[in-house]
Amino acid sequence: MSFRSLLLLLTLAFTWQAQAVSELHTRTFKVPPDFLFTSLDGPDAPPPPPQPIGLPPLELPRPSSSKLILEAQGVIFPEGASAKFNPLTGLLTVTNTQPNLDLVAAFVEALRKDAPASLAHQLIILEGPGEIIRQINAAATRNADAAQELTTLLGYAKNPGSNVRVIADAFLETKSGTHSSTSAVREHVSSPDLDFDKKSRPSIAWDMRPLGLTLEVEPTLNADGSTIDSSLVIKFHPISPRTRQMRVTEPPTARDAEFPFSVTAGAEFKTSLVSNSGATKLIGITKPVGLVDEKADILWVAFLTTSIRRVEALPQTRPPQTIEPSGMTAVVFRAPPGLLESLMETASQPLREWLEKEQGIAFPPGALLEQKSDHLHVTNTPAMVEAIGALIAHAESVAPKTIAFTLHTIEAPATLLRDLTRQSTAAGADDTAMFTTMEAASARGEARFIDSLFLEANAGIRATLKTVREHIFISEFAITDENQPEIFFEMREVGSVFEVEPVVSVDGHTVELNLSHELHPAAPEARGAHFRDPASGQRFAMPATDFHVLKTSSGLSITKGSTKLIALHKPTGRDAEGKLWATFLKCDVVPQVTKPLEIEITQRRKEPDAKGLETRVFKAPADFINVGGGRENTEPDPFAANETSLEPAREGVLGHKGISFPKGASAKFNPADSTLTVRNSLENLVLIEAFLKDIARNTPKTTTFTTHVLQAPGPLLRQIATQAASKSNHRAALDELLAAVKTGSAQSLGTNRIETKSGVRATTQQGAEHTALADMHISKEGVPEIITETRNVGFKVELEPTIAREGHLAELFFSSEFHTAPPFEHREHILDTQGRRLEFPLTDYHVAKVTTGITMPDGTARLLSLYKPTGRPEFENEDILQAIFITCDILRVGE
Repeated sequence: MSFRSLLLLLTLAFTWQAQAVSELHTRTFKVPPDFLFTSLDGPDAPPPPPQPIGLPPLELPRPSSSKLILEAQGVIFPEGASAKFNPLTGLLTVTNTQPNLDLVAAFVEALRKDAPASLAHQLIILEGPGEIIRQINAAATRNADAAQELTTLLGYAKNPGSNVRVIADAFLETKSGTHSSTSAVREHVSSPDLDFDKKSRPSIAWDMRPLGLTLEVEPTLNADGSTIDSSLVIKFHPISPRTRQMRVTEPPTARDAEFPFSVTAGAEFKTSLVSNSGATKLIGITKPVGLVDEKADILWVAFLTTSIRRVEALPQTRPPQTIEPSGMTAVVFRAPPGLLESLMETASQPLREWLEKEQGIAFPPGALLEQKSDHLHVTNTPAMVEAIGALIAHAESVAPKTIAFTLHTIEAPATLLRDLTRQSTAAGADDTAMFTTMEAASARGEARFIDSLFLEANAGIRATLKTVREHIFISEFAITDENQPEIFFEMREVGSVFEVEPVVSVDGHTVELNLSHELHPAAPEARGAHFRDPASGQRFAMPATDFHVLKTSSGLSITKGSTKLIALHKPTGRDAEGKLWATFLKCDVVPQVTKPLEIEITQRRKEPDAKGLETRVFKAPADFINVGGGRENTEPDPFAANETSLEPAREGVLGHKGISFPKGASAKFNPADSTLTVRNSLENLVLIEAFLKDIARNTPKTTTFTTHVLQAPGPLLRQIATQAASKSNHRAALDELLAAVKTGSAQSLGTNRIETKSGVRATTQQGAEHTALADMHISKEGVPEIITETRNVGFKVELEPTIAREGHLAELFFSSEFHTAPPFEHREHILDTQGRRLEFPLTDYHVAKVTTGITMPDGTARLLSLYKPTGRPEFENEDILQAIFITCDILRVGE
């Protein structure tokens, strides 16, 4: 080949390569819907400090765009290149050269890895013939992932003739580095031994042991973002304990002492392992003990699947049947009325005008901006949609927020829930689709709601909702030095207990929370426990009480609007063969919108006269002349007439504030309707409006709160809670229920109203006093002492508001107790060492307790809590719920 030919080939190759490098390609990336809120300072920049509650934003940043964000990461946009982001779908479409697309891909991957993540664990324990389990074990030892072996065994379990069955299920999701646990147990009490004093007198104290299934995990997501180190403990006791009597001769008296003890059988695995996301590990195999046929070749095998679930903000709502003009995009933003207006210096300006004049957002022909309920409908060019989205993101970030939690426990066939859990965990971080499937199954009668609750709280507040039976039982027994019985009572809350402490991240979308949920699937079980006292040689007996408990304690990362499966349990203490209980938690972050303080202007002449003066009529305080502070009360009042010139007070009320009156200016105040008519320059009118705002801001204020307890069918209240969860004002929901009370489809169970000052704790209660036995003992002198306590049975509310945001918002601490049923008296007894039957009337209370802190704008109503009541037969047999609403009104003294 000649040199000329070689040179020609090299030239063609370099030309082709240059064209390939400069050629534009289009690629679409999945990014968080809050992508436009990404910092322009680069991925390693520190986050901005949180905005203090009660303070306006210090600076309103200009809206960002996808192109600016990518350019900040070093992406170059040559001629013809572009970037546009659709908040509706969370898709970023970039047209650029391949090297620049590679930079974008690397940036998006970094965003994905930096996103908060939770680690989900699904535990399945099966029982089967030894031959099958050993074959499964042999296959699993050749693979790091035992998913196929688990699938094989679950297939066997669906065939009744295979003798393979699932005997335990659990699900637990938690954050990296957080120790978490879930359990479905019978808290079994027994006396491990008998304690004696020097005179061989016995004392009985119970020891509790959880029997059932307990899973404890502490996972760590490694720096590579894909492998997980896990420390875990699995305790499994599926067989009911057997009780035996132990008889032993007590040396000092040479007499027999006798006490019961329990024999339990189960298995335990304690280990640490490393796995990839989505991998299934065969944790362990063991031979069960305590079976009827101990010689049978039966084995237990435990599988654990661990998955990384990266938290992503949910996309915006898609407009129904929207026709997009050419070159435009239609998006529906979740933005309550007043959200963007809260960024304005004056709320009297129309939103579209403010966006155009002060934010530089254009509205070409065909563009749309329309507020519908809690959604803002926008049709505009992609760049302008991006800009509006960035403004909404900023408004949400600086607005005070509350976090609304909705929790449901649903019973459904175990096979269905087990399969749905595996599918949902693999699909992503949100379990909304799984919950929707369970709702549909409930509507068909294939599943049923066991428990439902709603609770709202501010960030950083530990909130609690309890719907329980406060069960009193005999917990200890002893013989005193005077040879008299000593009885101890204890209270245990039986029902539903939910505790949560949320923290909202800077982006306003992600919530980090610690939670604890306890649910009792069955009533306490009391059995007789029999003893022999060696000192007297007499037998005695006392009750032993077991409790059935489902409990989950965890830490989660969850995005607003998302639903999480937080637990999967097989309930104990009831006939639930082939059933599981799934508990779902939905989280909504709700901005609490307060408009800037406005002074009512009843009339204005927009066009200035020849002297450059305008006329405005302001609404002023009735005691305007005194509040102004420019004159002593002893001076003549120039406002005594119904409409008096303000001429003598130019150096008084307004002049004292530095407001001048040029030639031709005037001011008149009418005390009959508290209107102030001013003719002045625009500059001075602005000063007068600011002065009136300052008066209104410093006017003494008081707060009034009205609390309602309402009862209605479960489907109705669940629907209302779903609709209200993402809203800051639940007035429509309250009105709907109060209307239902009039028609008889709902009941009003209690109403409390109280007025109090900011910073003052107030209490109101209604109900009847109930006296019950609290304690009983015999003094050293042998005198029996019976101690009672009196308790209000009804409705009690305790609250403490703090007024903030120029008097338009209340930070409220709230605590309530409502008795869902009358007190229940039950008689318990023991047989003492003298053979006497001693009876005690013990009283249980059925209560719903709420403790929380929330933010309430003036004039709003709020669903504080939703719960399933206890204590009446219809509550157990029917789908009935109760709800507590509260309204907030901030009043200015003198209005």
